[in-house]
Amino acid sequence: MVRTNRKKGFTIIELVVVMTIILLLAGLVAAAAQTARQKAMIARTKAMIAAIETGIGMFQADLGGYPRSGNTNLYNCLVNNTGNYVIGTGTYTLPTTNWSGPYMTFKDNDLTGGSTIIDAWGTALTYTNPDTSGHGGYYVDIISYGPDRVVGGTDNVTNWTR
Repeated sequence: MVRTNRKKGFTIIELVVVMTIILLLAGLVAAAAQTARQKAMIARTKAMIAAIETGIGMFQADLGGYPRSGNTNLYNCLVNNTGNYVIGTGTYTLPTTNWSGPYMTFKDNDLTGGSTIIDAWGTALTYTNPDTSGHGGYYVDIISYGPDRVVGGTDNVTNWTR
């Protein structure tokens, strides 16, 4: 009987190959998770913009106009019965009689500074009345500058893009 001094176990090459495969798989999973996270943040921002549009619609039905431009003014018109609104070319201070709000409630992570509405990336939404986008048919612009936070970027989320 021939005896060999070979010990049982893995060679260094086998260990390196297994570690490489594990690292490659981990990288693929991490990339897929990041993509899913970005899609979820975009969906959250789209849902918030749609909810704001609904609140603005109820506001308009009660007062006959839309909140004047400005993120904080929008918040105040929808939540606090303070702020200004626009009918045609006139600007008015909110009356206490026709306002039937609040038209929307916000969670703490939807706001910064107590009254500035932010998107999923923590950037303030831009609210403009009247529509300045040139995308006729929309009464106001609600814009999130998206993941890159660049004005006019290709990943903006707005009320006139779906």
